[in-house]
Amino acid sequence: MKVASLILGIATLGLAAWASAHAEGSPAVDPIASSQVQLQWNVRIPMRDNVQLSAIAYLPKPRTAPAPCVFTLTPYTAQTYHDRGVYFAAHGYPFLSIDVRGRGNSDGEFQPLIQEAHDGHDVVEWLAKQPYCNGKVAMWGGSYSGYNQWATAKELPPHLATIVPAAAPYAGLDFPSRNNISTPYDVQWLTYTSGRAAQDRIFGDASFWIALQRRWYEAGLSLRDFDTWAGNPSAIFQKWLSHPHPDAHWDRYNPSAADYAKLQLPVLTITGSYDANQPGALMHYREHMKHASAEARAAHYLVIGPWDHSGTRTPKAEFGGLTLGAASLLDLPQLHLDWYAWTMRQGAKPSFLKKNVAYYVMGADQWRYADSLDAVTAERRPYYLASNGAASDVFSSGMLTAASRGRPDQYRYDPRDTSTAALQSVPAPELTDQRLIHARNGKQLIYHTEPFATPTEISGFFKLTAWLAIDQPDTDFAVSVYEVASDGGSVLLSTDLMRARYRESFRAPKLIESRAPLRYDFDRFTFVSRQIRAGSRLRLVIAPLDSIYWEKNHNSGGEVAAETRADARTVTVQLYHDRAHPSALYIPIGQPQASSDAFVSWAQPKAIALQGFAGAEAERVGDIVGSARMVSLGEPAHGAHEPLEFRNRLFQFLIEERGFTAIALESGFNEARRVNEFVLGGTGDPAQIARDGLTWGFGAFTENVELLRWIRQYNAEPGRRRKVKFYGIDLTGGDADSAFATARLALDDALSYLGRVNREQSAQARAAVESFLERFTLAGYKSLSADEQVRLRTSIESLVSLLESQRRRLVAASSEDQYEWALRSAIVARQLETLFRLSPAKVADGVVAEFHRAAGARDAAMADNALWALRQEGAAGRVLLFAHNAHIMNGRLRGGLWNAYPEAPAMMGQHLRSALGDDLVIIGASSSSNGPGLATTEAEAGTLDAALANLGLPHFMLDLRGAPHTEIPWLSQPQSLRANYTTEMEVSPREAFDAVVYFKKLHGAGDALPD
Repeated sequence: MKVASLILGIATLGLAAWASAHAEGSPAVDPIASSQVQLQWNVRIPMRDNVQLSAIAYLPKPRTAPAPCVFTLTPYTAQTYHDRGVYFAAHGYPFLSIDVRGRGNSDGEFQPLIQEAHDGHDVVEWLAKQPYCNGKVAMWGGSYSGYNQWATAKELPPHLATIVPAAAPYAGLDFPSRNNISTPYDVQWLTYTSGRAAQDRIFGDASFWIALQRRWYEAGLSLRDFDTWAGNPSAIFQKWLSHPHPDAHWDRYNPSAADYAKLQLPVLTITGSYDANQPGALMHYREHMKHASAEARAAHYLVIGPWDHSGTRTPKAEFGGLTLGAASLLDLPQLHLDWYAWTMRQGAKPSFLKKNVAYYVMGADQWRYADSLDAVTAERRPYYLASNGAASDVFSSGMLTAASRGRPDQYRYDPRDTSTAALQSVPAPELTDQRLIHARNGKQLIYHTEPFATPTEISGFFKLTAWLAIDQPDTDFAVSVYEVASDGGSVLLSTDLMRARYRESFRAPKLIESRAPLRYDFDRFTFVSRQIRAGSRLRLVIAPLDSIYWEKNHNSGGEVAAETRADARTVTVQLYHDRAHPSALYIPIGQPQASSDAFVSWAQPKAIALQGFAGAEAERVGDIVGSARMVSLGEPAHGAHEPLEFRNRLFQFLIEERGFTAIALESGFNEARRVNEFVLGGTGDPAQIARDGLTWGFGAFTENVELLRWIRQYNAEPGRRRKVKFYGIDLTGGDADSAFATARLALDDALSYLGRVNREQSAQARAAVESFLERFTLAGYKSLSADEQVRLRTSIESLVSLLESQRRRLVAASSEDQYEWALRSAIVARQLETLFRLSPAKVADGVVAEFHRAAGARDAAMADNALWALRQEGAAGRVLLFAHNAHIMNGRLRGGLWNAYPEAPAMMGQHLRSALGDDLVIIGASSSSNGPGLATTEAEAGTLDAALANLGLPHFMLDLRGAPHTEIPWLSQPQSLRANYTTEMEVSPREAFDAVVYFKKLHGAGDALPD
């Protein structure tokens, strides 16, 4: 499996790279972490046929409750993953590194790949029964240990919770051959896994294997002789060679279409642009996405980094001559922890996985995201092959252009020519070295594009359609694509291989019987994502596959693995590129990435700089509000001084200059009734009123106390005909622990009103809910039986129906205002029951996946309560609504912590927009840094916060509605917006907000103390 060369076989790649691929690298063993781990060596695991596998178990210490477990099956001896075992166990996951059957300390006979399905199943079910396991089992590993995850999953072990296959080969596709072309590396790998001990010193001796393969190549021997030549005759190797293409033999190794269709567990697939087993990893991915249910497809995530084979476990910034950016060094061990927490511990969805496909764009040093692998590519743009009859030299090449033209190009390949063997044997940076290309001038075909005028993202899969004529029954082709910079340096992007006999089908060989040009479709290029620099060109090389690292096709049409130099035939290859034979390279152009630059340029002259909030600047803010009856103002985080202070100034302006009549806050409905009584002239200490009347702890902020003081003072002015009211639109009882300990206030207020105006019906209604009042909290509700929950729900519905049906009588006995508050209190009680019913038992530990329905119910309730407040204000009423950005935005809640939700809930702003249309103006809030008193975080580049910061103003408001759609597509695309200091939310700014207000830096809100 450790075959870095399978993707790069036409380059000068030697065993040094293979050895590097085996030296996968791991997180360093932390001495402190080691002290938290208990090791158990040679744990015996029984299989269904009584064979016992041997494992090294790494258990968290001290052991508390049973936990989800992780294991890997390896043919490289269990101690190889000692550091991984310590890492996962130190983070709370019992981890078992297990010798596969016939290797290390395990019993049985080693039969590569085919044995792992049943054994993997049996390990899962055994592990689920261990006292340290809670019944949830996951797998870890790459390469061979990535393959065996798919093999295990297809057996459907009941306790397998998730798999994370990295660099997983697909048997018969990319191991033990690629595209039906075998390699002597198979013998190197079989030597490594021969016997029971690790032959790692033999395997990793680069100079030994290079010399061995060079001598074999120069001797003109058959591949069937290579195992004996290498000193390790192998029945397994001979069997592999006897099945040179996919057939029933190889079909047994991989999941079938029916197997993929049955898989329902979450999957995280990891591979790299230069991963030797990328073809296999993506074949598993595509087959699963093709056959699985919609639910299973939604739970399959794909990460494609800029990595080689070993980098799919531990990324490296430098390999193969490449130097990658810092963003390429993704913390994959941490991603595994996050994934396991999400899939087995109800934790948050990993924040890195913003969409189902994550891919790294080399050159741009950025991770980008798509909903599917196909969606990574915007188009496959054809570049047609053309020449003036000479295309076999780097400096006298053909062209990749708008139309095919010219006479056929040709090269001759003699399998007996071994002149490049010495050069191939010299280790070199395989992705950037060009010596072999130059050495083969005249023996290959080369085509170049014109220099790219602008940086261009290439993301996806190349395809080459070539009209080729050969004068022998068979030959092998190697096709590669490079970026060639203006200074002449090059980078290998992608490769494909084809044996001519498999031109029509990789499962059914058919020798070439015609010398006429035939169409060859090279459509198995590896995935690549790279931003091509301005001034660079693409280079296409079409050459014979002539390498010391690959099986040699002697062109005779016989069994290739058995052919020797005696069978060699020289082949003439002609490539046609005229109107009748339009040979073309299809280049995968990446999705256009809208830049914020155009937005910043448009916004700078239009932003309203806010200083004293008076005069012209206040009037311009008033113009943004216009005639809307409701303005929703957001805050990026609770407890910050600047948004609260701005809200107060804006509210004063809207009251005094724009005829607004009320303010509504993200605070409990019934508690706010007490606040409203105070601002209308009631008695009490404003600081204490705020602490008692504002939920979620918001009453502790000085800025909120000042708001209440100002409203009360405004209302107390002589001759004030219409007084400003205060509303809470959130559910009653909200507190820091999300326990809703005082939620019963909603029921108490409704019942108290009935008691004053209709004692008889009040007594009946109270009797129905009396036994539930003390338990009308989240925890109390969850303690009720199913029957009790139904009784409570029915009682609340009856209370609402009673109030609605007796409206005329109750209003006559009290007042319209008193009646409306009582009815709304009963409705809020109904909203609370819905919230409790849809909530998980505990939400105080943070966002959990199961909370998405309750979150949606809460926002729907807040929208309904806000619309009620607006109706209470009458036809001339206008309301300022203040809440967190996540609530006021027009959209669904995604991003950051909220990626844990399997379905993004609709937010309050979306409901309000639907109800009010243009009568609603939504003003989001943003900041780029935090000051004293708040968690210190800075806005990341590429976010909405960073774009607003680039306007260069410390405090401003900007109307987004005038931004032209065509010129500024960035505003319509998902952007990250900081939320609550430590996470982010994803918004499409143009849809989410009508305007934004920006604060350069936030500081902690002031503490309010009672007078």
